[in-house]
Amino acid sequence: MSISLSPSVQKVQDALKVLGFSIQVVELQTTTRTSADAALAVGCKVEQIAKSLVFQARISHRPILVIASGPNRVNEERIAGLISEPIDKADADFVRQHTGFVIGGVP
Repeated sequence: MSISLSPSVQKVQDALKVLGFSIQVVELQTTTRTSADAALAVGCKVEQIAKSLVFQARISHRPILVIASGPNRVNEERIAGLISEPIDKADADFVRQHTGFVIGGVP
């Protein structure tokens, strides 16, 4: 059975296949912009959701991807300490440029 995916979701499916994973990505028809939205859409607790957050290193301007459990807040000072430079929240253009996805849609 072939499932039609949007182009951005197909990119994720293709990347998983290249890496040797036989996982079938499921595209939801409801919003999953927040951890609470995602938990509701798949029928689990917010604590079971992983969220992807993109920051920008202030000096090198490199993207920093942080994966956190749904209800948890990221300690930006700790991340800055780990990478040895301060970080800022990435704006929408930076996120799209470095991930190919919009804020709220980074897999």
